[in-house]
Amino acid sequence: MGFARNRPYLQKEKSRMLIVLLYIATATLLAVALLFKDKLLATGWASILIGIGYFVWGIIGTFNVPDSLVDSNEPMKMWLGIGLTMVGLLLLALGWLLAIRRAIARR
Repeated sequence: MGFARNRPYLQKEKSRMLIVLLYIATATLLAVALLFKDKLLATGWASILIGIGYFVWGIIGTFNVPDSLVDSNEPMKMWLGIGLTMVGLLLLALGWLLAIRRAIARR
């Protein structure tokens, strides 16, 4: 970490690598979510995991960096992560309620 901090071009390459890895993880999670029978629950879990990834990525981008040097996109990544996590929780709640509704015996 200290090695890359003294060489900004390495920090930029590290950031690009993280972006690519996060996009690959996002595509993989959503593809796996579509394989499950209950799409709402699977997509909710995938959204929560992606949101946590974005939030942690935003925190890593601002850790041990002076406020004057923080990139303006880093707080946006944290808010995007919080938003995706909230959407995932909403999808989980909807999927859970639909599963309960389907489980109730019809008369």
